Order: sequence, then structure tokens, then C-alpha cells
Amino acid sequence: MRATGINTLLNEDGNTSDIVEAIMLADKGAAAYFTPDFLAKFSGTDKEKCAQIWAWLKSNIRYKTDPPGAQRVQSPGALYESRKGDCKSLSVFTAGLLKSLNIPYNYRFAGYGKDKEFRHVYVIAKPKKGDQIII
Repeated sequence: MRATGINTLLNEDGNTSDIVEAIMLADKGAAAYFTPDFLAKFSGTDKEKCAQIWAWLKSNIRYKTDPPGAQRVQSPGALYESRKGDCKSLSVFTAGLLKSLNIPYNYRFAGYGKDKEFRHVYVIAKPKKGDQIII
């Protein structure tokens, strides 16, 4: 795992569209942070690798929401260093792993409540064989 990371902030007064844009921007380079040594932790079928990714995240990264007004998207390297982050940073990290392991994926942005504003994001793995997997 590369030991350096960055935080991305596109707009200090950003809205949901800005956050989605930051996630997609971070996604473009996310796989570059994973070394072959780190990737070797995940083996087997795509489904098994997805389960191993989930277990690794659950054991090694603490979910911590950003404070209001400070919505940031950490690079995989920054998340790995800090070992804490919210759904945005966890999703970019997960997508980078899947990309490095050649497992297709998509982001799922979810809105809850009356306004249906996107407030959560997660990753859906799309293995070549089998059903989609929520990570």
C-alpha cells in the first residue's frame, strides 16, 4: 500500500452535486494506491474477493462521518493512513480495490427522507459470474 494520501475538497460551500463530482474525480486515480503486496490479501473468486474486501474494511477502517460543512473525499492512501472515514472515502477505497482486482463496479448514491437528496454512497461489485454484490 502506498503510504501517502490526499484529501479532495472541490468547493467549501459545496452541495450534493459537488460531492458526487469529487467522488468521481477521486475514482479516476484510486487504483494507483494499491500495491501487489496489498492486493495479495484478496484471493479466490470475485465473490470471495468481495467478501474479503468487506471483512478487511470492517476490521481495519473505522466509520466516522465528516462534520457538517467539512465534506471531504479522502484518497485511498489518506484513508489507509488515517484508518477512519465516511461512506465517500470508503467507497473510493473500495472501488480502487475492485478496479485493481479487475472486478467491475458502480457507485450507488442513495437519498433518504422526504427530499431524496443523496446523503449516502456505496459500491456495487459486478463480478463476471454471479449476482451484484453490495460492499
